[in-house]
Amino acid sequence: KNVVDSQDDNNDIDIDDNLSLISILSNVVINEDDIGLKIQSFEALKILLDPDNLLYNEGFDKDDFEFRYNNNNNNNNANNGNGNGNGNGNGNNGNGNKCNNIQDYYMIQFYDKIAKKLFNPLINFEESLSKINLLTKSEIFKYQKLVELISFISNEHSRDYSRSFILENNLLVGISKLISNLKFPLQLRLSAIRCIKFIILLDDEFYTRYIIKFNLLNSTMEFFNKINNINNLSNSTILNLLY
Repeated sequence: KNVVDSQDDNNDIDIDDNLSLISILSNVVINEDDIGLKIQSFEALKILLDPDNLLYNEGFDKDDFEFRYNNNNNNNNANNGNGNGNGNGNGNNGNGNKCNNIQDYYMIQFYDKIAKKLFNPLINFEESLSKINLLTKSEIFKYQKLVELISFISNEHSRDYSRSFILENNLLVGISKLISNLKFPLQLRLSAIRCIKFIILLDDEFYTRYIIKFNLLNSTMEFFNKINNINNLSNSTILNLLY
């Protein structure tokens, strides 16, 4: 609330405050035990990450924004040496990439500074799971919303940002491990299967090659072999993926 209330007509403050709010909401989704608060934070996070909401405000000085951001970015690159960082040319981390508008700025800052912390439970799946003594409803909800968010960003965000982040950080591998892990309830594992289906339906050759390379459908097929003679939701979900 303090972050929102501190916004005024200065667009620089709006931009930075909104990014701070994204960071705060991400932290709540990951670390907060109260499920009600998690739900509210997740819905607010989706709104803030919706590209349709990242438009220029009236009176926004586009030329001044581009000059200041790109000049600052170049200075950071110079301080870091050759400035190429860990980028792959797709602009997902902002190193050496020109920022042309607020959408670019939000995407670069989100994927460079916030996304890894938000999706860490899936990026480092085994390590994160080992730290959980009891798989509470709050923990289950966390993974559920992260899976939903992967579907959201893969579809709504420019693939120059989302696809690079998802593949470089092996998020689909984490989802595959979630499907095969019996600690998690059935509904969550089925949500993970739906997420894989959603990625396949994007009909993106990079995603397709990645799924094939890492045999990411193995966990789903192993699951299917156990329930293929049972007429239930699990069977229907997997058949829906295959067909």
